[in-house]
Amino acid sequence: YWDESTLSVGITSNVSVSFNYEVWVLMHHFSNSSWTTHPTKKGVSYSIDAGQSADLSTFTYIGSDLTNTYENFSVFIYLPSDWENTTIFDPFTNDVTSSCTLQSNLIIIPQSLLDRLGWWELDFQGHNYAKSVTMQMYDDQAEDWSNTSLFRSGNITRSVIEIGTPTVTPLIADNVNVTWIEPDTSIWSEESIVSGIVGVVNTSQRTLGGINTTAGEWEVFVIWTNGTEIAYGSTTFDLYHSASATVTYPSLETNYGLTISNLITYQDSDNGEYLLDDSVTIVANWSGGSVSFTQNFAKNWWEADFDTNLIGAGEFTVFVNVSRPYYDNITAQFTVISIYTTDLDLPLIGTSAVEVGLHEAYIIEIGYKRVAGPGIEGATITVSHNGPVDGIIEGVPNDLGNGDYSVQITGFVSRQYQVTVTASKDYHEEQSVSFTLIVGETGTYFESLNGSADLVGFGLSYRLVMNYTNSTGDGLVGADVQITQITPSTGLTAIPSIAVSSSVSR
Repeated sequence: YWDESTLSVGITSNVSVSFNYEVWVLMHHFSNSSWTTHPTKKGVSYSIDAGQSADLSTFTYIGSDLTNTYENFSVFIYLPSDWENTTIFDPFTNDVTSSCTLQSNLIIIPQSLLDRLGWWELDFQGHNYAKSVTMQMYDDQAEDWSNTSLFRSGNITRSVIEIGTPTVTPLIADNVNVTWIEPDTSIWSEESIVSGIVGVVNTSQRTLGGINTTAGEWEVFVIWTNGTEIAYGSTTFDLYHSASATVTYPSLETNYGLTISNLITYQDSDNGEYLLDDSVTIVANWSGGSVSFTQNFAKNWWEADFDTNLIGAGEFTVFVNVSRPYYDNITAQFTVISIYTTDLDLPLIGTSAVEVGLHEAYIIEIGYKRVAGPGIEGATITVSHNGPVDGIIEGVPNDLGNGDYSVQITGFVSRQYQVTVTASKDYHEEQSVSFTLIVGETGTYFESLNGSADLVGFGLSYRLVMNYTNSTGDGLVGADVQITQITPSTGLTAIPSIAVSSSVSR
């Protein structure tokens, strides 16, 4: 090969001669192709997607018309044997592939086409040498690695990469570049590896911590080239985090007909992050249907309203299902106690006090009803009073139906009482009404059992016996009996009285 632009040929002879000669140029050698239309940009351009063949493109320049200068002038282009699907474009972008000779590793552009001067483009497809990209997790018990695509916080992982095709397995003497991509497309880690063995390379092991990772679908990209072959592959794996859902009000008590609210705080347990994105679903059962929670970004919680008109009165357990992609589903629950509002009425008792005689029975009529609703049957009615425990005796309440009740009370000690009537029933508002009850006094009898006159010797003691009873003849225990006057005031003295039976004092 010569580099000179003009080749000088000299002929010497010691005699006169004449002859005809021809000059044959066997080859012009171009050192390389260009990946774009610039002579200094040496190489081949490529584009490749994971799992797809590589699209290759190169340019070569023909700048002189040599078709009239040389015989059988052709352009020979050598290429790797596994580059396929060749397409050849002349400088005018005409597809001239069918006019060229294509062999396993050689392209011949014939002389008939070489009067077209300029940049020629040649396109190919090459095999993708990313044979497989596999994720593995370390098993502490087995002390070995196993293939998986599901990981949780704290797992140790690595990637095993095979470079090659079904028929070719190259030596990994060039960098295998591995990139770990988080769910938000940010780069979590990068690594370049040269294994020095045929076809296989393992990445370094990594720990998927709770704080330094994000739950979701991860992707690992691999790219390798030795200047001729290209490998570009990827794999995905799912990383799960654990989560917690905390109910702000585990128990809510309210009057029937009101709308109540509850709040749930949903957090990533591995890093403490509040989970408030739209992929979260929090749904509670309610009256045969469901209620969805909505996020409150300002407060970092989820909230929902519950209409008690839909459930009536009672105690209800509300189950809440909480889910988000790449988190285990969890449940929470809280209790709602709905109470009917009520009215309690004593229709025969107004604002005035009630007066009854001693030992006289009095019937209290009671009305216990829901507000703007029907009477309440099966309620518990209690009657209480101040003062002596046995001053008033209450009878057993009678359920007259439709929320009407009655109870008999009898006074056994004369005085003024505050009587309180209370009505209650499960999941109904308890009500109490008080009124004044005056138990009047009764007539009494006080007589001397010694008669109205008597005789006693001087210096001797005299025993006076008195009897104090009520109008029914019952003795009045604990009465205060005193001698208030003796006439004349001298000559006779008395000591305090003492009770000798339930009705007699001396």
